[in-house]
Amino acid sequence: MLTCIHLNATMYPSANEGMTMNTCGQVKTPKEVKEEFIRKGLSVSEWAKAHGFNRGLVHAVLRGERSCLRGDSHKIAVLLGIKDGVIEDDDCVPCSAQSAQAGAQSTKNCAPL
Repeated sequence: MLTCIHLNATMYPSANEGMTMNTCGQVKTPKEVKEEFIRKGLSVSEWAKAHGFNRGLVHAVLRGERSCLRGDSHKIAVLLGIKDGVIEDDDCVPCSAQSAQAGAQSTKNCAPL
């Protein structure tokens, strides 16, 4: 089982189960996110795998090659904290709810970086 890797966002799974918000109050630059990976001893590939994303897509988002308006690019940008936004997705499972859904088919882990 993959573990959650958190840096600076908060989960609000109240009435809207599976909703993730970047509420750290400050949007980070891709450079700051990369520095945070280094500080935490994580690779982009490890984070991508833990969150069910393609590592190439995560690298593309960090290089600014994606507009991050919708889909996985949007989710990645919000989870990394480089975009202020909301993720509403049935595949996103807050970390606290993962143990309750241990047998679930979903591979997405939408806990923030």
